[in-house]
Amino acid sequence: SHLLLYQYWETRRQYDGNHWRAEIRSFRNQLNDDLTTNLLNFLTEKQELIYDRALGYVREKTNLNIFPQECPYLLEQLLDLNWYPEI
Repeated sequence: SHLLLYQYWETRRQYDGNHWRAEIRSFRNQLNDDLTTNLLNFLTEKQELIYDRALGYVREKTNLNIFPQECPYLLEQLLDLNWYPEI
């Protein structure tokens, strides 16, 4: 959800962008610390469901319909500590 907010909610990025990036980094650190083969398989299998939930959250939070219906991120990108979408 924070990646979507960071990439697509342009009007709030200047105010919240650094916070979102820090949250993304924190979540990635936590995931990578606990990443096992089973967890990676689970994330791969459930990525569509996880994205649908994140999409619902950001639409509710922003009251906007500007976010892609399909997940625009690869799992490898989501887990990469240094990757952020181009803005």
